[in-house]
Amino acid sequence: MLKSLKYFGSDYTRCSNSFVVMGDGVRVPVLGYGTARIKINGHVIVLRNCLYIPDLESNLFSATRHGSNGAGC
Repeated sequence: MLKSLKYFGSDYTRCSNSFVVMGDGVRVPVLGYGTARIKINGHVIVLRNCLYIPDLESNLFSATRHGSNGAGC
């Protein structure tokens, strides 16, 4: 889940009436999804079906989910 559109590519798709529920129970709107590219420790990581959630205080990355998609850590 990323808070900035700058990471997303041309397949970005807007959506409406979609939310994620945070750990404290607050519903936060998802404004879109798509393929994003981020840099971690100097390596570019491709995230598919990544959610765009501008109300996040920081980007959230799941190493477990990343590993389950075959990329590994």
